Amino acid sequence: MHATDDFWRGLTLLLVNSSVDTIELLTDWFTALGAVVHHLRGLDLCANIGEARQLVETINPDVVLFDLAVPYDRNWKCFEYLRRNAVFAAVPIITTTVNRRALEEISGPKDAFEIMGSPHDLWKLQDLIQWRVAGRAAPHDV
Repeated sequence: MHATDDFWRGLTLLLVNSSVDTIELLTDWFTALGAVVHHLRGLDLCANIGEARQLVETINPDVVLFDLAVPYDRNWKCFEYLRRNAVFAAVPIITTTVNRRALEEISGPKDAFEIMGSPHDLWKLQDLIQWRVAGRAAPHDV
């Protein structure tokens, strides 16, 4: 399953990431597909949950890409809080990381997509988004 114009056209995506370079890469990638992309720096979101909740209510994203970055323990706690919040509960959230092993050492095994920025990673991430937005669990090979 790869990108289809109809799926991506008008899809609203919220990126939560602490890397300006990754935000730029993902924004360019998904905007080129036709998605509407909003972003928050991860540390800003964790510092001001109320503002993040208001943004989610305003933009009504179809999916959130939440990057779990250093410090992993603090970001994991922030992610867990968001996932329990009613505003976020209705939105599929896909977690990403650049170091799955380090994250798992701190917080145990997690279902985080490891992304290094290669085109192959981005295609797999596209597929995962399509599966999650459709309300299905992703196949293991994605």
